[in-house]
Amino acid sequence: MLIRYKCIILEELEEAVKKTCRSPATKGVTPLDNKCWHCEKSESERSLTKCVICFRYFCEDCAHDHNGRMFCSKQCAQFFFFGDEDD
Repeated sequence: MLIRYKCIILEELEEAVKKTCRSPATKGVTPLDNKCWHCEKSESERSLTKCVICFRYFCEDCAHDHNGRMFCSKQCAQFFFFGDEDD
């Protein structure tokens, strides 16, 4: 039961992440591309970090800092800290 609930949350997060794409150029960027998902700077241009929630790469300029942790988006940060409160 708990596993099914977490899968539903991950599906909802995935949909929210898709909605946060801020430019048409970022559509189609997969978690395996070594570019910042938001500004599309490559690993040779910027230092990239992988999000612990959705595994997308992001640069420091596009990162969302929440309680000292870096995430690719506000949604991933909120999911990390508050996603399992309903359990």
